[in-house]
Amino acid sequence: MSAGSSPPPDGTTGRQVWTRRNVRHHAVFLAAVCFCFAAGWFELTRARHGRTIAWVYVFEWPLFGVLFVWMWWRLVTERDVRRPSPPRTPRDGDIPEDDPGLRAWRAYLEALEHDDNGTERAPGSG
Repeated sequence: MSAGSSPPPDGTTGRQVWTRRNVRHHAVFLAAVCFCFAAGWFELTRARHGRTIAWVYVFEWPLFGVLFVWMWWRLVTERDVRRPSPPRTPRDGDIPEDDPGLRAWRAYLEALEHDDNGTERAPGSG
């Protein structure tokens, strides 16, 4: 996105693919995919020479490579979603005085205060 353009109307911001940080990610993913397919090729040569356990790795390493490609694709195509603003805390005037929940909460607090006044507390507990 250029400096003067506005963000998309869907509430997301665009992702710059070719920043220095992202180029390092692309290089790491490319190296990982190349390594996985090279390891798969290596295991194929071992399996063709009689190593039966190597047949498992013949399929496993390319599967890891496909997993890296999928993760890279998700990283490149996902958009940064703006974080929602935190919910605001209600003020005293937001809740009507005749609200049954508010009355029950105040009654509960009064009961707790009454219980606290009639009991002895351990030293240092407040």
